[in-house]
This record gives sequence, structure tokens and C-alpha cells, in this order.
Amino acid sequence: MPDITEMPASVELDVRRWGSRHQDPLLASEDELLALASLVQVDRRDIFLRDRANETMLERLDLNAYQTLAFGTHVVIPDDGRPAIAEPALLLRVSDRINSDDDGILTESEIARLNVAADLVMLSICRKSGPPSRPGGEALSELARAFLLAGAHALLVGHWGSERDAMRALTERTMVFLGHHPAAGRAAALRRAMIDMIETAPDVRYSHPALWAAFKIVGDGRG
Repeated sequence: MPDITEMPASVELDVRRWGSRHQDPLLASEDELLALASLVQVDRRDIFLRDRANETMLERLDLNAYQTLAFGTHVVIPDDGRPAIAEPALLLRVSDRINSDDDGILTESEIARLNVAADLVMLSICRKSGPPSRPGGEALSELARAFLLAGAHALLVGHWGSERDAMRALTERTMVFLGHHPAAGRAAALRRAMIDMIETAPDVRYSHPALWAAFKIVGDGRG
């Protein structure tokens, strides 16, 4: 039975701004990604934070070489105060020299054109409250569909905001179980993690499903 340390490396992305307008620093997301990378023993060269997390970098990577991709960043949706955004998007770092190909906005259609072979894509995202006409869950579903079109087998996503420490505990448990029991499948790994949260959470507050029930596997949940 393979150990968690045998899992291939992940590509992990974090950003700090959108255009010239600064976003709230996602320090919790960065800590979460670094903890996850340490758990599965990811090579430091495969962790892309802050200035390194940009579209140019993403395009140069051979994404087919990665079994797991984890994004920790802001997500924007149309009509939420950014008129230039016509479709859901993930925010990457903006280059000092902005051009039409590297604007720091990884849109749904751009994601769909990526060449991805990951067994699991993890989206740990932050979003300000958007307009009632465009629910965040709908936008997140569109981003998930784009990754599936790009070739990903499955995604681990949350449909509403969750407490960061509880979310981190859930994702870590999911990856540990998946590493030790890959044949059980991704959906079973998430289910086992949720049961563990109820029965053995380090903080009794984290045993309540309200803190992590938003997470689900989208796509192929089998082993």
C-alpha cells in the first residue's frame, strides 16, 4: 500500500493583487498550501507563491506532469465591481509589463484550454460577496467545469466560505487517506475525512458540518 510520500508533487498558486488594485493578502491560504505541500513532500520548486504565480509561469509548465494541482487565490465573477471581467476567473499575479496574454486573470475559457492530466484539482479560493444575480456557487461550478474540460479527473471545491483551520484539517485528512488508500477513490477519501472531523477533530468546534460541509468532489470520484 503506497505511502503518502509517494504521491507526485503539486503545483500550488497564491496571488496578492488584481491589476493595480490590491486584494486582501491571503496569508491563511499560503500557510494552508505550504502545510499541504509539506504533508505530501512536494519539491519547493513546484510551489509557486506571490510573484511566481502568474499566467506566464502556468503556460510554461508541463501540467501533464502533475497528479495534483492546488490553487489558493481570489476568484472573481462577472458584475461584482470589475467591469472587465466577463466570465468567472482566478486571479494570478500581474506582471509589471501587462500584455494581452498575461493580465493576471485566468478566466474560465483560458482554464478550459489548458492541458491538464491531474487526478485532483483543489480550489481553495476567497471571494468577496458578489451580486445576487450571480451566485458564487454557480461561478465556482463553471470554473470546475473548465478544469474538467482541460482534462482534470476531479476537483475538490467548496460552495461557500468555510473556516480556514477547519478547511485545512479536512483537506489534509482527505489527502492522507487518499495517499494510503488510492483505490478507495477521491469521494471515499473526502467522506472518510468528514467522518474523522466529526469523531476526532482537534477542536470540538470543527466537528460541526457547518464548517466543512460545503466541500464536495466534482467529476470522477472513483479510484
